[in-house]
Amino acid sequence: MTAKKQSGDKPEIAFTLEQIEQEAQPDITPLRMGVKGKVIELKSPMAMEASSMATVLEAMNASAQMGELGDAAAMIQLLPAMIGEENYQTLLDAKVTIAGLMKIQEKVEAYYEAAFAAVGVDDPKDSSSQ
Repeated sequence: MTAKKQSGDKPEIAFTLEQIEQEAQPDITPLRMGVKGKVIELKSPMAMEASSMATVLEAMNASAQMGELGDAAAMIQLLPAMIGEENYQTLLDAKVTIAGLMKIQEKVEAYYEAAFAAVGVDDPKDSSSQ
């Protein structure tokens, strides 16, 4: 038989979400890029909210399907999810070229891969970068 809880009893808490978040954050330097006098800053993907990462993974899936249209078309789908719509708009406002976007995409993907590797997590795309 289990003992009944009395109305004033509180459940014992082993840890809080706040404690876990503080413990889990690796020391990864943000990726910063200058864009015509502005600075775009990408925090580590480890600091990204889970719902935002879900959006990135959905965009990865969609960009893989668009791959038949070429890397540029796939990148236009994925990059805004990875760097944020506001940062992407900053690039568009600066009149970035497709070639420039593709190079930025490479650097952002390398940053993501390094951030995941730093905490011992496999590539979220489940692919090897060879």
